[in-house]
Amino acid sequence: MNKKVIASLNDNFNIIEYEDAFGNILRSLASKEAIYSTTLTGKNKNKLYLPYYGLYNFPVQINPNIKNTLVLGAGCFAYPKFYISEYKDKCMDAVEIDKDIIDIAYKYFFLEDLYNEYDKNKKRLKIFNEDAYDFVNNNTKIYDNIFLDIFDNNEPIEKFLTDTFIKKIIHVLSKKGIFSVNYIINEGKKDKYNKFINTLKNNFKYIDILTINNDTFYKDGIGNVYILCSNYNYDIDIQDDKIKRVL
Repeated sequence: MNKKVIASLNDNFNIIEYEDAFGNILRSLASKEAIYSTTLTGKNKNKLYLPYYGLYNFPVQINPNIKNTLVLGAGCFAYPKFYISEYKDKCMDAVEIDKDIIDIAYKYFFLEDLYNEYDKNKKRLKIFNEDAYDFVNNNTKIYDNIFLDIFDNNEPIEKFLTDTFIKKIIHVLSKKGIFSVNYIINEGKKDKYNKFINTLKNNFKYIDILTINNDTFYKDGIGNVYILCSNYNYDIDIQDDKIKRVL
């Protein structure tokens, strides 16, 4: 794939554009080691590109009555853009600690376009530039849907995996609310993952762990999983053969 650098942010990160095997023009935030966030361009700029990203929308599919969503770790705003453009009756608070990432989303990942087209008064998508832990700790608003997607170089951050933090999440989650986590199980770190799952089980009655039926995302117990938690017994009927449960 031919990659065109459209902006150099510092010695480590570039904004690149390239064409995939299906003719889609993609834009990504990338380092020399990895691609961290990807968006489609053109008329599909608010769509979710990777199949795995589609799991982020599972709570809304389970409960279409969700109104208020909180995203902890917005990155380059791939899911917030989809959510706000797709659901005109729903609102989202997005928390992102890195001001540079927010600026990048505006300038290179079509966040400004999203506001102009779907939320001119900026009432449905509110961005908070602060630490997600502090935001949850100080918050009094109740959410129907909370999504945690925070890493440090693809490593889950310990303070977001603790019983103390999960109890804070439950405090701001509605009775039928859904809490979900994008989690990367790294090689040699299964004990950390298993400890987190046990913490979730101690706080939620119902837990599902999903991934995409594709070795690119998950293989032999290592890779990306999407953890879905609630204290309300939703009927989760997975009919899409692209999705599989992780035991």
